[in-house]
Amino acid sequence: MTSNQEKLEELLHQMYAEEPKVDIDEEWKKFEARHFGQSAWRPRLRVAAAIVGVLMLSGIAFAAIQMAWNYQKAEPQKQAEATAIENRALATASPSLPTDTTTAHQPRVFDNVPLEQLLPEVARHYDCTVTFANEQAKGLRLYFKWNPDEPLEQAVKELNLFEQVNIRLEDQTLIVE
Repeated sequence: MTSNQEKLEELLHQMYAEEPKVDIDEEWKKFEARHFGQSAWRPRLRVAAAIVGVLMLSGIAFAAIQMAWNYQKAEPQKQAEATAIENRALATASPSLPTDTTTAHQPRVFDNVPLEQLLPEVARHYDCTVTFANEQAKGLRLYFKWNPDEPLEQAVKELNLFEQVNIRLEDQTLIVE
């Protein structure tokens, strides 16, 4: 065993006694030149990265503009839907509720409203009364677009276009037959 141990000691002595044959500084300079030095691709990569960045920013700006435009476009639609819902609610409201004076001159839409609710509102606008000679006519539900700016005679004429409705005007009284 001593011979193995002697050989090992001799190898270790040679290894530590010899100076390295490789110049570390020169090898590091070669490594730097190979991996960190200027290559023909480096400027092209910078230009490509700049183009990609500009395209990405312009895409984000375009998307933001589109979102804002769609939002502004949807707002009037939402307002129109809200107005339509308000009109339907007003049309189905009981006749004892006061009408809003700001919407008195805008066309009103009565959607699936019984005649006994529709006619009193129309009559109230023209300062006249309603009399039902036919009790069954009270339950008739109509879709009627009424323009308060038109004369009462025109509203009666349009209501008489319905087959099941017969209304006549006598002395500021609407008589439903």
